[in-house]
Amino acid sequence: MKDITWYVKIHINHFSKILIILANCILLDNFVVTEVSLFVTKFK
Repeated sequence: MKDITWYVKIHINHFSKILIILANCILLDNFVVTEVSLFVTKFK
């Protein structure tokens, strides 16, 4: 039983790290998009 819970814990940690990375990428993309659109509207 101990081995299984350890295995699951490791996978949950990996999964949460991946989710955090994905969330950061999405936020970064949104930030870049808004910055670029603001930059473009300034120079129109």
